[in-house]
Amino acid sequence: MYPKVSVIMPTCKRAHFLVRAIESVLNQTYPNIEVVVVDDNSDDNESRLGTESVMQKYSSDERVKYIQNKDKCGGGISRNFGIEAAKGEYITFLDDYDMYTPPKIESQLKFMMMHSLDMSFTDLHIYAPNGKLTEHRTRRFVRDWSTETLLKQHLIYALTSTPTFMAKKDLLLKIGGFRNVPVGQDYVLMWDILEYAEKHSEVRVGYLPCSYIVVYLHNEGRISVGQRKIDGEMLLYKMRCSRKDMLTKNESKFVDFRLYSVLAVTCKRGGMNKEFLKYALKAFNISPVFTFREAFSFIKKRFESKDIRAPPVSYTHLLAHETEADLVC
Repeated sequence: MYPKVSVIMPTCKRAHFLVRAIESVLNQTYPNIEVVVVDDNSDDNESRLGTESVMQKYSSDERVKYIQNKDKCGGGISRNFGIEAAKGEYITFLDDYDMYTPPKIESQLKFMMMHSLDMSFTDLHIYAPNGKLTEHRTRRFVRDWSTETLLKQHLIYALTSTPTFMAKKDLLLKIGGFRNVPVGQDYVLMWDILEYAEKHSEVRVGYLPCSYIVVYLHNEGRISVGQRKIDGEMLLYKMRCSRKDMLTKNESKFVDFRLYSVLAVTCKRGGMNKEFLKYALKAFNISPVFTFREAFSFIKKRFESKDIRAPPVSYTHLLAHETEADLVC
């Protein structure tokens, strides 16, 4: 009745965030869990020593497993090591600087078992370090769970990110886990799952339209800005183009628009103002209609979510005031 759920948590150079992330998992309303922390710091450096010091706090907690990579591998490969070491029938993921709200695992697992799903994803909320909401990322356009429809929507919109995923361990092993790509590892994982489901009709993927995840923006080791992000988005765009035969002419046009709008935002965040203008103009030239529609949609989401606040760091308070932490569906 209570299948084990393993939470895979890669960490690198952020030992000071680890306790917040781990405690948010240990304070879940669902009892049968484990946290697999995969230390991707280089051996014997300051960050490794700092992580080891933090993990000493959990050395006697059977719910916490600590793995050290011999060499730096990156987030995707580290998650794969965690998946292999996990004892859970179900796997979910959390980055070391983010957190779950208490009902996350219980709610998503119940949803999956109720609908006999092999994989599911949810909404999420993104906050600035000061707790101010910057984005309420929903997937409310998902109304059909057929593999063909989900793959098409993934091509157009991207059904990510990693902390929203929960999947059966055997499915993740069958697809080979995460690919070793520079950016968009969550996008590629969803892509591989949906393409696998195309060939295996028994595999079912579903969407839970709630958010139990708090994602924090930060400036420590981020890859979501700069040239690496631009190069990564171009690679993902090539992947999308390989399946454009699934799309209508207008949908294909939106994929092109989305590429340049994402690149524009990336350049804006990275202070690359000339490049920002270049990509913003390209997006606008592809479709002024898409430009105004997406801008209006973003502003509307921000307005609708303006009263949502990030949960406090104190976990006693978090559990005592669940309504503040349990983000509204």
